[in-house]
Parts: sequence; structure tokens; C-alpha cells
Amino acid sequence: VWEALKPVLLEERAAAFSTWVDEVVASGVSRNEWRVAGVMEQQEIDYLTYQAGKPPVTAEIAIEDRLIVGKKAARHAQSGDALTMDEWKSLPDSLTGAKVYFDKVNDSMLYVFASLTDARSAKLAVEVNFVSSRPKKILNLARAGYKINAQALEDRTRYEEIR
Repeated sequence: VWEALKPVLLEERAAAFSTWVDEVVASGVSRNEWRVAGVMEQQEIDYLTYQAGKPPVTAEIAIEDRLIVGKKAARHAQSGDALTMDEWKSLPDSLTGAKVYFDKVNDSMLYVFASLTDARSAKLAVEVNFVSSRPKKILNLARAGYKINAQALEDRTRYEEIR
């Protein structure tokens, strides 16, 4: 049953997330909201549990509105490495096919996927088991999203490729 429903559920989540991004952009201000954009795959969960010693409480990957609008978003726009609105809106699909790394220095998951607009890659840094205050919940929360040169992830003393 799950395999039959999976494509429909993924499509519904992608559409709902895209609509939320539109609403965030239209409001123009962060309201300290977040939405689930994707889920960790079993490989990531196993890595976090058995190699990193950090078993995730949930597989959900959430995005805060402040990454799309707000000070962090403005800072990335100013430095020329911000994700485009289309890249934010297509995040659920991008996460599904992303390369995944564990950042040993920041103790976080990195989801890396092709930019829709240039040769750089898009990177989403996700803090595992973040405690959200509104509503009170433990989730895997993206703390940053911006464009990078893929060579930046070649340092195997810092980044371990998971998938």
C-alpha cells in the first residue's frame, strides 16, 4: 500500500510546500514558522544512529520561514549565494535526489543538489533533533540554505558522504 501511495503523498507534500513558500514571500516577514519539506532516508537514519551516535527522533526535515525571508535570507541575497524562490519551492523534489553528507565539525547533515540557475550547488544544512518552541517539537531543522561550489565538500576529514 505504501509504495502505491508514496508518489501521491510526495506530490501533495511538494504542492503544499510550494504554496507555503509563496505565502512566506507574499508576507515578506518571518513569522517563526516552519514546514516539513522532506524526510530522511533509511541510509541517513542508520548513519546518524550507528556512526554518529545521534539517532534522530524523527525523519522529518523542516524549513524555517526565516531562511526564505528575514535577516539570513537578506544576507545570502546580498552575498549572491541565496537560493532562488523556484529552488525553495522545489525543495521537496530536490531533497529526494540530493547527495547527503555529515558535517563532522558542525554535527549536521548537508543535503546538496544542483542549482536551477547556475553551476554551483545548493546546500541545506540540517540540525538533527532541534527542539522547536512553537509548537514544542523535536525535529530536524534546516539552519542554513545557500549556494556553494561543490569542491568545498571534498574535505573528507570534515565531510563524510552518506548517499
